[in-house]
Amino acid sequence: MQGANQSYSFIVKNPQISSLKADSFIKITRNSMGLRGEEFNSKKHKVKILTVGGSTTECIILSDGTTWPDLLQKKFVDSDVWVGNGGVNGQSTFGHIPYLRDHYLKLKPDIVIFLIGANELNKYYLNNQGQPAYDFGREEPYQYNKLFPNSAPSSSEEVTTTLGQVFWHKVYEYKNYSKILLNIIELRSRKLTEKYNLGHVHNVDLINNKHIQQAEILDQNYEFEVDLKKLKTLKVNPDRLKNELKKQVDHRSMVRANIETLINISLENNIIPVFVTQPALFGPQIDSRTKVNLGTMILQAGNALVGPGFSGNEMWSMQEVYNDITRDLAAKRNVPLIDLASLMPKDSLYYYDYVHFSRPGAEKVADILYRPVCKVVKSNLLADKNCSGD
Repeated sequence: MQGANQSYSFIVKNPQISSLKADSFIKITRNSMGLRGEEFNSKKHKVKILTVGGSTTECIILSDGTTWPDLLQKKFVDSDVWVGNGGVNGQSTFGHIPYLRDHYLKLKPDIVIFLIGANELNKYYLNNQGQPAYDFGREEPYQYNKLFPNSAPSSSEEVTTTLGQVFWHKVYEYKNYSKILLNIIELRSRKLTEKYNLGHVHNVDLINNKHIQQAEILDQNYEFEVDLKKLKTLKVNPDRLKNELKKQVDHRSMVRANIETLINISLENNIIPVFVTQPALFGPQIDSRTKVNLGTMILQAGNALVGPGFSGNEMWSMQEVYNDITRDLAAKRNVPLIDLASLMPKDSLYYYDYVHFSRPGAEKVADILYRPVCKVVKSNLLADKNCSGD
């Protein structure tokens, strides 16, 4: 898989970023398997767990060691369980299938944790409403990882790129530069986003800097971080919600078939699939921190999981339909399910937008997942495993 043994870093440009929720300077490292997380050590690790999902799994705005897969591994204090982060920004079950079949099976995981739901709904709105979703891994299996070429740059390329990166870094540092230059930065990152078909994914302008160690700029103004207090409100329109759900019937059928396929591939290869439902910061609840009604607020255009001006209650109703597909299939196929959508508090501390986890959010996710995942390990792989709290 391309992107193996790569390390890169970037800056979040949005001045609204909360230091409590994420670092402004972020470093991401991919190991020899092209995954986030430490190397698998066959002498040390007895169980190999792989996490599969989209941006809510990859956690691109969280630095190494602070993503929920990282924190989940750390909870196995005796270090005999390894967790590799196979999340890919923008990917849904349409891309998980070829990634699992063509790449992840080669890693021979014992358990695969699938966090799905956000992009299953999101793809409907990003792909002409109901058409088969374009997804990483579907037409070009490793297109996403073209962002991380294996070949090392020549010495001249190193010098050119380094100087370029220093220039853009300095533009960021000095707030009094003209808006024209800032617009150039934004245009530059958006063009790269479009070039690699990154969909809803953060407008990332990344350069393989294994040999450079300079920071690029992440233009996140359009998506990062939601100010709930500035959102307008809207009451749920039952007829509009009913019509939207009706229009998504065919798309949901494809998603259901995808999940069935993921289960089949896993079981046929002696892998235990663990499914996790997608939580979100919208729905019928008041945010305790901002006192905003998360059900009547209109989700801000440009953010992940936003249809045409829906309220939080409408979007949550649609999201729950996809979560219900996961719940239903897990029960029927007798595979483990962790209902994170029900267990994760709707608290703005835990999200930096509507679905992506902040640093405290990643910690909370790891807390919720640890016990049930540990029990799967104990029941199926390590009978003497001590799951704290048992």
